[in-house]
Amino acid sequence: MKLDFENHIRVEHGYFLFPLPDEKYKALPEVYDKTCAVIYIASKIESEPDKHKVPCEPIVEAYIRAALSELIALEEFILDEYHDIDPLLFKIYKTTDPILHMIKLLRNYNIHVSSSMVSQKSMRVRTLSEKIPEFDIEVAYISNLNFEAIRNLRSSKDYTDDQLRRMLDIFEEQQNVFGISTLLIKVALSYIGRFERYIKSIPENGL
Repeated sequence: MKLDFENHIRVEHGYFLFPLPDEKYKALPEVYDKTCAVIYIASKIESEPDKHKVPCEPIVEAYIRAALSELIALEEFILDEYHDIDPLLFKIYKTTDPILHMIKLLRNYNIHVSSSMVSQKSMRVRTLSEKIPEFDIEVAYISNLNFEAIRNLRSSKDYTDDQLRRMLDIFEEQQNVFGISTLLIKVALSYIGRFERYIKSIPENGL
């Protein structure tokens, strides 16, 4: 498996407001809507408990599982519906981005093996506005990333031990920048951004 451990999805900042894909991707209405769904589910990972007082941990784990599943469902939809695109951009196992590969492995782990456990940590953050002082937020991160568990997945057979460990390290690093919610949102926005090279021809010709 060819992976590029230098060039991969990186979290540069958090999202103070709910982020949406660029308006130009509405030319792909189903892809746009499915990407928005991933973002919405991921944003709920760090939402306040609802009025029913359901225990927080199982709900957070369910949102992580759902966001991972919707990301892979988005990949499958694109590959089924758009046959003239470059599979090296959209088929995760053909990309070189270790973050995308970890997303697929984690989805398989959460669906077929167990649930990703989460922990919370406090972070001091600031906005781009100098008028708003720094403030503290609570972010969630997956706390049971485990080499042995991932290695036991059938879908891990194409990776060497060294690749898996480096993938886990990079994913761990990126989820701890602003939490797993922000990383999943960033992945969704980056993934739809792969249509950039096609977008100008979509209204006239389709894909």
